[in-house]
Amino acid sequence: MSRKPKIIFIGAVNCGHPADDGETVKNRILIDVLRKQAGDVSIIDVRNRPARICYLLKFVCLLLFAPERPIVLSASSWVTYRLLKVIRLFGRKRSIFYWVIGGRFDSLIADKKLDSRLYTSLTRIIVEGESMRATLKTCGLYNVVTVPNFKKITYIPSKRPADCCRFVFLSRIIPEKGVDLILDAAERLNASDGGNFGVDFYGKIAPGYEPEFLSRVGQLPQVAYRGFLDLTTHAGYDILAGYSAMLFPTFWPGEGFPGIIVDACIAGLPVIASDWNLNKYIITTGYNGILIPPKDAGSLAQTMRRMISGEINLENMAANAQKECINYNADTLLTRALLRRIGIL
Repeated sequence: MSRKPKIIFIGAVNCGHPADDGETVKNRILIDVLRKQAGDVSIIDVRNRPARICYLLKFVCLLLFAPERPIVLSASSWVTYRLLKVIRLFGRKRSIFYWVIGGRFDSLIADKKLDSRLYTSLTRIIVEGESMRATLKTCGLYNVVTVPNFKKITYIPSKRPADCCRFVFLSRIIPEKGVDLILDAAERLNASDGGNFGVDFYGKIAPGYEPEFLSRVGQLPQVAYRGFLDLTTHAGYDILAGYSAMLFPTFWPGEGFPGIIVDACIAGLPVIASDWNLNKYIITTGYNGILIPPKDAGSLAQTMRRMISGEINLENMAANAQKECINYNADTLLTRALLRRIGIL
């Protein structure tokens, strides 16, 4: 029986270091699945800057001397665009699968910022939401399938009652993720309702934003920055499960199907999220969270107030959230049958 050729995986992996964002977490899970289902995977890491030259040399060697090996690209839109141009220089037809990171690729194609002709010959393009597939189809790309974001779910924590309504933000700490909106909402709640709530931030702070962020946090007694929360451990999910709800009022242009919302589902957290890009595909208002208009601190404060007062039944939404998480388990989603349908196997 003939064996499938080994796979070349190109993406942000941050080899030798902890996964530090949703992209590296997703790519590591994808690599594990590919190794389990298809055997050996050669990794070209576009994140690890000190070793980047070595990885690029390895990339060129694989293009020259392993033309039969399929390529799985899982990188940002612009990084992928440049890599595809390099691959095209070698002029050999090979199977290429683009596993899209984030939710901006379709708009870049629709706005003609990326040349769609570079993608028509790809074996398959895998996007995180059906709306992205529909947009790409109108742009002449018919080789697109939809696979939602996923997590490796090995543990479902038990919910614990909190002494007050405690909100959590867990993502990169930048204004475009809605951090200023959360701080504005906390200021409004502090002024009008007193201090019967808490907001904790976890994540890497953007260097240029750090002084402003920490200064504002220091002025709000109900708000704290907690550093890094390790969700590779059961203890990390136990901490997350101790919160009442997650805040995710993002308006970041590249937002796709946020893995952090899947983490919220695992921990049984309803999510107050902006109706932005693909958030509506995982959050149903009143069922497992609340969608609010983007860039609207007033709506965010009002929804938080309804949770604090008990007007919104958090217990029911928490149970619904944990029911939903099974739909995004990598082990049940990324099956051998799915990889065969995509064409990787």
